[in-house]
This record gives sequence, C-alpha cells and structure tokens, in this order.
Amino acid sequence: MSPSFSPDECGGLFSLYDLKREPTIQNSRQRQGGGRQGSPENPAFFGLRRPRSFCRFVLLVLVLALGEFLASAVSADSNPTYNGDQIMTPNELVEALIRAEPIPESVIDSLSRNVVAQALAPIRAVVPLLNDPDPRISAKAAHLLSGTGGLATAPLLESPEPRAPSDKLWVMGKVLRSHLAERGEIVARLDSMLDDRTLMDWGTVAGTEEKPKPSRVCDQAYLLMRRILKVNESAIESIHERKAFLALSDREKDVEIQKAKGSHAWSNLVGKED
Repeated sequence: MSPSFSPDECGGLFSLYDLKREPTIQNSRQRQGGGRQGSPENPAFFGLRRPRSFCRFVLLVLVLALGEFLASAVSADSNPTYNGDQIMTPNELVEALIRAEPIPESVIDSLSRNVVAQALAPIRAVVPLLNDPDPRISAKAAHLLSGTGGLATAPLLESPEPRAPSDKLWVMGKVLRSHLAERGEIVARLDSMLDDRTLMDWGTVAGTEEKPKPSRVCDQAYLLMRRILKVNESAIESIHERKAFLALSDREKDVEIQKAKGSHAWSNLVGKED
C-alpha cells in the first residue's frame, strides 16, 4: 500500500526540501577535513546531491497516495452504512438483507437507525450554517438545503430556530413545501389504489402475524385515506371505524369508497375540485 500524507505533512515535506536547486556538494578534496565523497560522513551518501531529484521522488509518492485515495473514494458504494464497528456499503447492505440466513430484528433495527443517520448527517452539518454571520455562507447553505426535498425536513425541525425573522419564515416555508409535495404524491397514489379491487394476499404482506379476513386493495387504501381526512380522529375512534368498515360487504364498502372519493375534502386534495 502506498504511504499517505495529510495536507500538513505534505506542506512540511516541501518546506523542508526547497524546490530551488542548492549548490552541488563539492568534492571532498576541496574541503579540508571532509570525508570521502559518497561516504556516510558526506550527505551525498544519502543521495541528496540533487535535491530536485529527491523532490521528484516525494511528488511521485504523493501522486501514488492520492491515486489510491481517489480510487477508494470514487466508487459505486460511496455512502457507507455502519453495522456496529463495521462499515457496510449500500451493496453490502442489500446483500446482507437478501441472504437466506435469518437476521435478528435487533440487527435490522440497528441498521435502519444507521441508514437514517448516514443519510441525514450531511444535512445536519449544513443546517447550522443558516445562522452563520457571513451572509454569503448562510445564502449558500440555504441554496443547498432548498434542493434536498424532504430530506431536510427533520434536520430543520429539530434544529434551533434561526435568529432572523426572515430566516425563520424561510425554514418553515421550506418544510411546508416539502410536506405539501410529499402529500400530493401520497394522495395521487392512494386515489389510484381506491379503484383497485384486487384481493389482498395477507401471506405476502410484511409485518402480519395473523391472517385477517379477506380484503381488497381499495378497502385498505380507503382506511389510509381516512387518516388523511380525519386528522383529529383519536386512535380508539380510528380502530372502531376500521372494524366497522371491514365488517361491511364488498358492495357496501364500494358505496363508502365512492362517497369518500366524491367528498369536497378529498376532491380538493386530489386537485379535481371545479
């Protein structure tokens, strides 16, 4: 493996051996009391007769070290995920999940937390720059965050409010725009699922231990739809309404679904309001 140097170490090397050519070491016969040329007492013994050649050697070492660093950094798996003390690349993470042997849920939970931490780490590092006293820096940070979509929502909400009132409004405007964009995509997907009468195969649904009664995609999409429309409904009320709806016949469920789809609130969300 080629040796690597930090920027400070590289600077030290070049300050120690100036690139300007120094005078050639004189022949030992021209120096009184000097050792033989090429002897251990003479610096020429260490190959320093030509500092420029030494500098070329240093440059070569640095180029090799830099090439190795870039080769390891520029790869398809440039976003590692931490599995304990071990770094896992995206491909390694996928391979670990699709292996035949079971993985403890605690390990998967740990991987999930690390995936989120890795994804949000750059955003969390940039958010404090919104309060930088230099307006140029804060403007660049805002520009970067504005292009991150919903990825910046959590870091922005969990960070302290900006000092300037205009920055406070910018942060909440950014969060709201991301929320509305995601909500629009959710509503559009659910609206199309409300017409899907495919029977659910509960044996293929993740996270289900007991097979519930037969149900259709549109039935479950309707229940998800209610969570958007009934934001103030308590958890107990939601469970009660869910059981009551699923107890209906398919024909009765279709009536309820079409009634909800034609409601003013849902039409407004979908964008079909006249």
